[in-house]
Amino acid sequence: GIRAMDCISGEAQLFRARRVVNCAGPWCREVAEDLDREVAELFRPSLAFNVLFDRPPLGPSAVAVESPVAGARTYFIVPWNGKMMAGTWHQPWDGDPAATRPPSSAVEAFIDELNLAVPGLELTLGDVRRVYAGQLPAARAGTAEASTTPVLHDHGRHGGPRGLVSVSGVKWTTARDVVRQALLMTHGNLPDARDDAPPRPLEPERLSDMGWAPDRPDELLALCKRLVEEESVVWLDDLLLRRMEGLDSDAALTAAVDAGLRVMQGRGIPAEKHLARLVGSLESRYDKSAGALGSGPLTDPTADPGESSW
Repeated sequence: GIRAMDCISGEAQLFRARRVVNCAGPWCREVAEDLDREVAELFRPSLAFNVLFDRPPLGPSAVAVESPVAGARTYFIVPWNGKMMAGTWHQPWDGDPAATRPPSSAVEAFIDELNLAVPGLELTLGDVRRVYAGQLPAARAGTAEASTTPVLHDHGRHGGPRGLVSVSGVKWTTARDVVRQALLMTHGNLPDARDDAPPRPLEPERLSDMGWAPDRPDELLALCKRLVEEESVVWLDDLLLRRMEGLDSDAALTAAVDAGLRVMQGRGIPAEKHLARLVGSLESRYDKSAGALGSGPLTDPTADPGESSW
């Protein structure tokens, strides 16, 4: 099993199991080393990012573009809630698994390539609304070449703990096959399927465009309550940046912060800590709203729930 530490309460937890599968993403190599030994091929990091620009899209459909220089990469410019999303930039990476803020020089180089590819576009750093970045497994250490082959490591067969398997996938579209391989490795066969009820849809068409948030506070508050209760949300940044999408304006994000803090009230974490984490997360994404929230007043936990606290 696993002995773990609850990062909120500080209490130790013990989870007993005959089989443990390490699917910790960019942390899977670190977890494997903690539980057994280092497995270098599990994860060789590279960094990838897409940029959301405060500019209208080029059209109603995605457009592939390429700058007129030798060895130029192909990028896609995609309409996104009335704005323009572009990507994907890839580069070598050797930082902490939690460090995903690309250097400003890389964002500037990406913008320069887009401007070369689309004459008259004239994007600047000031047009950046948000950067979506994350680590991906590279084919070789120190390169930006994306790995195309998942890694499944049976620790028991290599002298480690029996029943422990570490998994490093490569892309969403092959995840189901990776799960099948992991189940075969841990169980020897595929468990019988059960007729479980399908999960309830989370209304992604509404979450993908939260521009309505400032105008419908009651509906926004109800959504925050449901997400916190059903998805075990602990921190405000998890609620707004990982459980929602489309908070692409200062007004929408501020309204969501207000509703989120009301729901979080009384759960043991001060509003100041929630906001500090949120602003830090926004700054790591070059998000324009970081400045607006960083200079705004904190929500007053004693305020009348019917009054705005911003």
